[in-house]
Amino acid sequence: VGTPQSADELVLSFPENDQYFITPEVSEDDRYLVVHITEGTDPATRLWVYPITSDGLGEPVKVVDHFADEIAFVRMSGEDLVLRTDRDAPRGRVVLASLDGTFTDLVPEGPDTLQAVRGTASGPATLTLVDAQPVLTLYAPDGSDARVVDAPGGGVVGLDASPEYDELFVGLSTATDPTLSYVVSASTGDVRALPELVRGSGGFASPPITVERRLEPGREVPYFVISRADLDYSSPRPTLLYGYGGFRIPILADYRPGWPAWLAAGGVLVIANLRGGGEYGSDWHQAGRLKNKQNVFDDFIAVAEHLRDTGVTTPAQLAIHGRSNGGLLVGAAMTQRPDLFAVALPGVGVMDMLRFHLFTVGAAWASDFGHPGDLEQFEDLLAYSPLHRLCDGTSYPATLVVTGDHDDRVVPLHSHKFIAALQHAQSASVPVLTRIEVNTGHGFGKPAAMIASEWADLLAFAAHHVGLVPPEQ
Repeated sequence: VGTPQSADELVLSFPENDQYFITPEVSEDDRYLVVHITEGTDPATRLWVYPITSDGLGEPVKVVDHFADEIAFVRMSGEDLVLRTDRDAPRGRVVLASLDGTFTDLVPEGPDTLQAVRGTASGPATLTLVDAQPVLTLYAPDGSDARVVDAPGGGVVGLDASPEYDELFVGLSTATDPTLSYVVSASTGDVRALPELVRGSGGFASPPITVERRLEPGREVPYFVISRADLDYSSPRPTLLYGYGGFRIPILADYRPGWPAWLAAGGVLVIANLRGGGEYGSDWHQAGRLKNKQNVFDDFIAVAEHLRDTGVTTPAQLAIHGRSNGGLLVGAAMTQRPDLFAVALPGVGVMDMLRFHLFTVGAAWASDFGHPGDLEQFEDLLAYSPLHRLCDGTSYPATLVVTGDHDDRVVPLHSHKFIAALQHAQSASVPVLTRIEVNTGHGFGKPAAMIASEWADLLAFAAHHVGLVPPEQ
């Protein structure tokens, strides 16, 4: 700082592989620069630590120097590193790691999925998913004395702590509340709400809701069914089915800006936990990536069929939505089973699976999708690529594709090519439209008014074509 960039010291680079991501952080005791090295979007991690000396950085100690397991640094504990890892533990565990790479359990693997670990002055705190629902647990410094914190919520907005302090700050959300903030004493487990940190709702009050957990029995796919608590759902209702299923990202019953309005209007919201996600550990992820990617779409279709068979909704009342990898999910589902859905709402989706690797960061997704340059993987990709699955003269659902003209993650050509081919192929009388937001990217950083406008268009389009009419107030 304070000198020209040309004077900066290059610490680490891998010019032979432009898919490596390097993530550095300084340990809380200022003794080490801890560097995570990953390739593309694969969670497998190499972990190097550089001693910090009065003369600068020492030579790196390569604690783990091969890509095999997910590893995340938490804090120092004497001469050992506290790490979160899935090595020999598909659901995750917390270990003490010596600098020679020897792992010793601190919090062993349990039946639930370990998502995050934070260090506090009183011991580690873990965030686990219990059937896709977050649970915060406090431990003594040696990993004993597990205590569950009473702070319910559907999803985690934030989890912040420091090894120097006893306090732990937690942000949770529900399907209708964007943030519920708490401060937790790591030593006592006492919880205090922080309502002053939550922005106002602008006068809109979401109705009370019920959240049910259900299981599609054939493929054993869990899902949430969320609805207004004060309406009769004894007969099929207009329903919005949402999913993602990829990159080991867990999908929870948490807040999205469109959910409160859909629920207030009397619609049913279904959130599916699909293979490929992170709800049930690394094995669940493996079951939905590469050659297993079709499992994700089969799971989604199975949930839709179960909703139909159990009387929650009908194909004429069912809309599907997903974004990014979830946009791919919607594109695959609607092209494989167009008869099952009335409305498709793919957002910023990856639709051309044969050319995704040629644009911006697309090549990094090969860890989940495979690479079109590999003949066997090419065949797998071609089999479900939404752009290439379209067939002329087919009756497809009413479709509204959304994208941003400056999306540098999933470039908008995916949406443009798909909508053009879909308009050509469509034989039904329902519309096939695209909504292009200008001067925006993949979604991050959008102003609230722009987000509200997009959701209003999505929900109005879906409501019109599934027959959702809000109840009289």
